[in-house]
Amino acid sequence: MNNLDKWNAQFVFGLGDIVDYNILTEPGLTEQWEIAAAQIKRMNGLVPYSVIRGNHDEVGNFNKYFPMEEYRDVIGGSFNGDM
Repeated sequence: MNNLDKWNAQFVFGLGDIVDYNILTEPGLTEQWEIAAAQIKRMNGLVPYSVIRGNHDEVGNFNKYFPMEEYRDVIGGSFNGDM
């Protein structure tokens, strides 16, 4: 977070692939999700950002670690009512 001012960050774009394994081939691995969610959420209140699912980011864990309830006030809507 120290570089937000240094680089005059106005928005941080997520590009997908929050984790680097595929939940279908390696089920039960949640450590990467826990770490990623904690680090991404450090930006809350500091700079607007996007969180985008990639092909490795299984929807169940995405919705678990980035629940709609936490983002409802900053997004305009969603498909099917979840993230």
